[in-house]
Amino acid sequence: MTAGRVLVVCGAIALSVIGYAATSSVTEAAEGAPPAAAPAAPISPAVTAAPSVAPQEGVRTLAAALERRVRGLDEREASLLAREQGLRDAQAKLDARLTELTAIRTAISADLDRADVRRETRVGALVTMVESNRASSIAPMFGALEVPLAVDVLDRMNRQKAGKLLAALPPARAAVFATRMASPIVVAP
Repeated sequence: MTAGRVLVVCGAIALSVIGYAATSSVTEAAEGAPPAAAPAAPISPAVTAAPSVAPQEGVRTLAAALERRVRGLDEREASLLAREQGLRDAQAKLDARLTELTAIRTAISADLDRADVRRETRVGALVTMVESNRASSIAPMFGALEVPLAVDVLDRMNRQKAGKLLAALPPARAAVFATRMASPIVVAP
């Protein structure tokens, strides 16, 4: 509600209070008059425009209170609109960040899939190479492999060839590989 509307409302209230005061004084005068008397002359605008002091002060106080209330509501509305805009901006930033993170996740997932395919291809080639060689000639190289890779190759090899390879390895290294092959498989979360 704007200040102009407040003044219009206050003016209407003031006129109704003034009109009520003028009407009640005319009614009181008519009740005290003899019944046969002629009706009182209409009230001139000058008479209605002369309000008493008390109603004017009440109207001014009411108008000032209404104006303060309207200003307070306008300030509150502006504050709420600013907060709402801030929330919309934050939501837009979060949506943009979520889209960005989703794209990054998709790219990483694709990279990991490609890396898995490359690793599978390389491990498969290593299995073929180890199986095609004699166990005694490949054992020194195989014994130097990292344990997870060596176990993966042994798991994919023909069982007879894997057994011959383990027999050709130094006993301590063969024991490490055999222990890892027999341990339960742990799947990463």
